[in-house]
Amino acid sequence: MKKCTLFAVMAAIVACVSCTNNKPMPNLPEAPLEVVSGTVYRTKLYHANFGDSLTVDIWTPDGYNTNQAYPVLYMHDGQNLFDPNSTWNKQAWNIDDAIAKLVAENKIEAPIVVGVHSIGESRIGDLMPVKVQGLIKDSTIWNEMNAMCQGKYRGDAYVEFLTQTVKPYVDSVFSTKPQMEHTAVMGSSMGGLMSFYTLCEAPNVFSKAGCVSTHIGRDANNGALAYALMDYLEQALPQDSLHYVYLDCGDQNIDAPYAPFYPALVEKIEQLGYKDRMLQGFYPGAGHTETDWAARVHIPLEYFFKK
Repeated sequence: MKKCTLFAVMAAIVACVSCTNNKPMPNLPEAPLEVVSGTVYRTKLYHANFGDSLTVDIWTPDGYNTNQAYPVLYMHDGQNLFDPNSTWNKQAWNIDDAIAKLVAENKIEAPIVVGVHSIGESRIGDLMPVKVQGLIKDSTIWNEMNAMCQGKYRGDAYVEFLTQTVKPYVDSVFSTKPQMEHTAVMGSSMGGLMSFYTLCEAPNVFSKAGCVSTHIGRDANNGALAYALMDYLEQALPQDSLHYVYLDCGDQNIDAPYAPFYPALVEKIEQLGYKDRMLQGFYPGAGHTETDWAARVHIPLEYFFKK
């Protein structure tokens, strides 16, 4: 009799939790994008400190079920993720394809993907980590980065936008696992820098950072930006067993000047206690394009969301 009573109580608790987490399908327009799998919804969100509204695309995997909770991957430059026909260079990460393939192979738990669009004219300043910029010791490189950012730095406000506006919205509308351990951030180039920064500045929100072709300088003979990033990570990279980093680099076109400083960056992260919590890859022959990133995006996806 007691066993039956206990079972009934446990069943009631499970049912109650299920009802609490049950959310309706999102009442949002679908984005004008072609995807191989899943559905992309689109909205615009505003954050006062950031000072702009940004377009946000939210991709749900095939079979999205509001009675099930999903991990979430937040990505910068969200306009380049899904449909090559909609991008300026006719290339995309094709991240929906990569996730669908990994799910079909039973390798990952399917995440929701949130793509935050960038603003072309302010993108570099928006994705520039303010505290990294402040650590650049070489005046030439500092002035170069300052010119690229047009003297306007919204990196801190962008992190606030992600953590205080985008994530709460996504968690309220979609069936997510909101906890830090189920939440990742990823980007390429300046988005790689911002992924490092987001992990460090919001370690209670994000536990995983994908830093793809991270921008660490345009001069293969001057590593001032790379060393500024390393100095920042020494101060700010979370020192616990809960955070993870994916890092990679190619050696062609825009990635070419990064390559000489990539080994030192990897070594620094290892020294900071991430030897067993970092997956990194150097890809000779790979360049700095969405096609290059699409060819290897399955690697961080499996690292972050492996079953």
